[in-house]
Amino acid sequence: MATSPWLKDWLTDQPQARFFGEIAKKRSTFTPGQSSYWGSQYGNIYNRYLGQLGQTAMQGQVPSQTFGNFMSQFPWQQQWSNLPKWQRGYNERAFSPSMRWLMY
Repeated sequence: MATSPWLKDWLTDQPQARFFGEIAKKRSTFTPGQSSYWGSQYGNIYNRYLGQLGQTAMQGQVPSQTFGNFMSQFPWQQQWSNLPKWQRGYNERAFSPSMRWLMY
């Protein structure tokens, strides 16, 4: 994590940099399919974060969670496991293609 106050402020002001930095840090634990999927999910994850801030505000509390804290608590593997197989890149038909009947 950034130690300089300037870098902390910069990461707070640049949520995309924070997100893609987190993805790059986790690449060693992700499969290629996971890296590709999560690399395209910035908008969805940031919207979840904003939704969580909105829920906190609607409960009458001051939202205090930063995007960095949200990212560090995000359940990457659980979310990946909950995706349907086709979205994770599994194609079962590749291993059992449909049978074709040839008539002579």
